[in-house]
Amino acid sequence: MASVTTAWYCRQMTPADIRLMTVPDKIRLMEALWRDLSEGDKVVESPDWHAEVLADRVSRLASGKDTFIDWDVAKKLLREECEQTIQAAARQPRFIRDEMTRL
Repeated sequence: MASVTTAWYCRQMTPADIRLMTVPDKIRLMEALWRDLSEGDKVVESPDWHAEVLADRVSRLASGKDTFIDWDVAKKLLREECEQTIQAAARQPRFIRDEMTRL
């Protein structure tokens, strides 16, 4: 039944519909989706490519090509990057800004 419901929503809700939602409605929708996904014994199988990506990351860590950083530091860096992207978009002509928001 869940896949029927999901399929129905996928057919019914478009990116344009989502853009029309208010931020509080979007947050409520995300919370409802997360609550549903995290309940019970739902099994989500990882796609084949996921195992390949994980193996590559383990290999890069073992060889010293990659390292970990603190999660708080990572969040700070991501926020700064997002802020820079938003500021750059704000400096663009309206047409380009509208196109960027659709991505």
